[in-house]
Amino acid sequence: MAKFCNKCGKPLVDGKCSHCEQTEKEVVEATSEENLFIEYLNVLKGMFTHPVATIKKEATAKNLPLGIVSMVICAILFGIFIHVLLSNIFSSVGMDLSVISTMMEQLNTQIAATGLSLPSLSNVGIKMAIMFAIASVIMAGLIYLMHAVIFKKKLDFKKIISMIGIIEVSFSVLLLAATILSFIHYVLGLIILILAIAFLLVHLHQGILVISTTTKTQTIYTIALCVGIAIIAFTLSLVTVLISSILALSLQTTSTSISSGLGL
Repeated sequence: MAKFCNKCGKPLVDGKCSHCEQTEKEVVEATSEENLFIEYLNVLKGMFTHPVATIKKEATAKNLPLGIVSMVICAILFGIFIHVLLSNIFSSVGMDLSVISTMMEQLNTQIAATGLSLPSLSNVGIKMAIMFAIASVIMAGLIYLMHAVIFKKKLDFKKIISMIGIIEVSFSVLLLAATILSFIHYVLGLIILILAIAFLLVHLHQGILVISTTTKTQTIYTIALCVGIAIIAFTLSLVTVLISSILALSLQTTSTSISSGLGL
C-alpha cells in the first residue's frame, strides 16, 4: 500500500518525500544567502562604529564564507578603482586608456622579434582585481607562516582568511568612495586610497592580535612583511604601467613623425 507525504500528499519513495526535501533544501540555501548578506551589512556597520568588537566577534573559522565573499568584493572594487584612476590620469593629459592600450599592443607586435614586450593595459581592471585577490591570499599565507615557523605558535588558517575578509569590508567602502571621487579628480581618489590603506593597517594589526597570541612587536613584524611586499608589488606594477604607457605614446609619436617626414 502506497504511503503519501503528510505535508504535500505526494507518494513517498523509500519513506521519503523528494518534493518536500528539495523544497526544504532550497529554503535553507536561500536563508543562508540572505543571512550572509545581512551578516556582511552588520560587519560593514560594525567596522565603522565598533571595529575592535566587530573583529573579535566575526573573525572566526565559522565565518570563512563571509571572509571569502568580502575578499572577492574588495578585489572587484579594487580593479574598478584602478581602471577608473588610470583612465582619469590619462584623460587629464589628453590621452585615452583604450588608445594607449592599442598602441602598446601594436608596438609589442613590432618588437616581438627582439624578445622584448611592454605590459598590456587591456582589461587592466580585471588584471588588478585578480592581483589583489592573490595578494590577499598570499598575505594570509605569510601570516600563517610567520606564526607557525618564526613564532612557533598555532593559528587556524580559516580564522586568518575570515579576519582579512572582515577588515577588507571597510576597505571596500573606502575604495568605492575613492572610485566615485576619482571621476571628479584622480588626486581625490588617491587621497581616499591612502586613508583606506591607513585604516587597513590599523585593522590588520588589531585583527592579528585578536586571532593569535602574538605580542604587539611580533604583530608589527608580521604586518611589516605582509604590507611591505604588497606595497612594493603594487608600486612596481603601477609605475611600470605608467612608464610603459608614456613610452608607448612617445614611440608612437616618433613613428608618426618619421612616417610624415618620409611622406608615407
